[in-house]
Amino acid sequence: MGIREILTGVLSLTALAIALVALQLRRALRASPWLRDPPAEQAGEIAAGMERLAVIVPAYNEAENVVGCLSSILDSTSAPLQVWLVDDESTDATWELAQALAAERQDPRLHLLKGDPRPKGQRWVGKNWACAQAVARVEAD
Repeated sequence: MGIREILTGVLSLTALAIALVALQLRRALRASPWLRDPPAEQAGEIAAGMERLAVIVPAYNEAENVVGCLSSILDSTSAPLQVWLVDDESTDATWELAQALAAERQDPRLHLLKGDPRPKGQRWVGKNWACAQAVARVEAD
């Protein structure tokens, strides 16, 4: 048996294995409830649950990313979730770009919050201070 025959056999077995994996993946994807529209009787229940969902985006000097980030979240669903941007005292155009996006889109799901300075005498690091401010205002679970 030559190299050509061995390679042909290996490639045939590989193609068969790929076909079997693809078949299993297809079956799994078809069974997934998240890849199909919900039945009409569940759609209202799902929408009601989404009204209690909030996405908080803490931002500090994110002028390059803020519009894309917020747009991506808002475009990902038409569900009535809340999207909160908290500008954590940015020194760039983050706040202005977020305001322009909000004015352009007029999407009631988008909420902008200009963050307050960190409290003196307390140690807040990272994005947790911005998130804490949003959580105090969010009307969701």
